[in-house]
Amino acid sequence: MIIYLDIDGVLIPRKAHRDVIPARFAARLVRLLQSTRASLVITSTRRRSPDDLLSLLSNAGIARSALYQGPAGWMTALDLDDLDDDLSIRGQEIADHIDRAQPARFVILDDFPVLAQHQPQHIQPDEDVGITDAHIDQAITLLTVG
Repeated sequence: MIIYLDIDGVLIPRKAHRDVIPARFAARLVRLLQSTRASLVITSTRRRSPDDLLSLLSNAGIARSALYQGPAGWMTALDLDDLDDDLSIRGQEIADHIDRAQPARFVILDDFPVLAQHQPQHIQPDEDVGITDAHIDQAITLLTVG
């Protein structure tokens, strides 16, 4: 199971301090990880600075062991060939990772749109609010039921 995770607008609401994941949002993510035993794949543009990203997660109490360890890697590809500019770029990056990782189940936590085929697994928080307990409950259901 994989959680495709954006950072800004999900774990860090738009008006929050940009360099710190607020404790309540980190706790929500930890609850999701503990409830599902899923692994994280980072989709955020912050993946362009992996060391800073790992530090941000670590400072929030999100262990490196929570990151996906499979051959497709713990973040989506930074540069893909043949992207369709008429479709969500992030959605295409996620689709590429799904094709390579072949997760049995996945959920996408992102404040941006994704591809139509991923809508049933997409939880889209309001960027001003960030992820809520209701979003986490929905993600747990998507990853564990059915």
